[in-house]
Amino acid sequence: MVSSKLLAVFAVLCVMSSAVMAKGLYEKDSIVEKLNDLNFKTFIKKADSMNHVKLIEFYKEDCANCKSFEKEYNELAKQFKGIIKVTAVDCGSQKKICDEYSVTE
Repeated sequence: MVSSKLLAVFAVLCVMSSAVMAKGLYEKDSIVEKLNDLNFKTFIKKADSMNHVKLIEFYKEDCANCKSFEKEYNELAKQFKGIIKVTAVDCGSQKKICDEYSVTE
């Protein structure tokens, strides 16, 4: 059981490649919540009433490995909806967050 003071954060770091994506990862129709400078710290610190485990993928839009992982990550979010909060941080547009947590290419 996870207490409200205990936060489980798993980071998945994608290795950047030279491939270019046609669309962004985790668009609005995705169940994966995108985190940014405005909501990241609140998400990390705030305990929810269900004591959800929080899973965060750190990725870059131009990463081929990240793009290939998108389908499975969305499926994981669907399968564990209500149990695990599945989120993602785009290190290309949210460099400050990634730098703060020493996420590198």
